[in-house]
Amino acid sequence: MKCRNPPRVCTSACVPVHKGSCRCGKARFEVTADIDHVRVCDCSICRKRGALNFRVDEADFRLTIPLEELSLYQWGSRTAKDYF
Repeated sequence: MKCRNPPRVCTSACVPVHKGSCRCGKARFEVTADIDHVRVCDCSICRKRGALNFRVDEADFRLTIPLEELSLYQWGSRTAKDYF
């Protein structure tokens, strides 16, 4: 687990960095957050996947590959934008 602060100044208040990716591993990201709770979505896709959600501020999310390498997928009302 990496820390937002350099090791010399890191204290017990250090916020962990979590790495994640899509299923195939092409879309990779990092989130700086102390994950202390999750939300269960009841949409059909999340229920099938058993997905748990945790919202973070945009400043705490970092896509580790260029956005141009991903494809945009929108469904239904086209309100949500999912990149794969």
